[in-house]
Amino acid sequence: STLFPYTTLFRSISPDDLMDIFNGYFQAEMSGYRFVQGVLAPITNEQEMAAIDEAARVAHQRGMQGAATHIQAAVAALSQKPTPNYRNAVAESIHAVESVAKQIAGEEATTLDPALKALAVKSGIHGALQRAFSKMYGYTSDADGIRHAILDEPTVDFAEAKYMVVSCSAFVHYLIQKSDTAGLLKH
Repeated sequence: STLFPYTTLFRSISPDDLMDIFNGYFQAEMSGYRFVQGVLAPITNEQEMAAIDEAARVAHQRGMQGAATHIQAAVAALSQKPTPNYRNAVAESIHAVESVAKQIAGEEATTLDPALKALAVKSGIHGALQRAFSKMYGYTSDADGIRHAILDEPTVDFAEAKYMVVSCSAFVHYLIQKSDTAGLLKH
């Protein structure tokens, strides 16, 4: 096309490679956005992007498509235009953790605690770390939590939503690695 002479070039480049090219330009121009999980997201920190991408990749590898889908949905909610959905970004993030926990504990209707207990017994997770994970999960479950009906205006802001997307992604990756090492995952 005469309006956009690079059309042929872009057709020969994979979508992942194209997003990497754009991310390079975004970084050079100090843009506040990068492509993360195929979504133009307000995340620029390389370690945060890597945590999200690695968790989704490992979840896919281990057959945990539900967790990977929730991670992608969390990034999409964080990036939603014109108004980001921070509350849903947090909810989708914790759903990714729940999805992995259900597969680890081997129970259909389980929560995070049974999975953590199974991991603690088989892989030696420190008690304080186990309690910290439970408390983070509890934050989304209390009366004013993210996973319950909205009774008041949600107070989740960008910083909190981004933290939960990145932290829950890292948590998903951690749970998969520890569970795999402890033999809790089916191969």
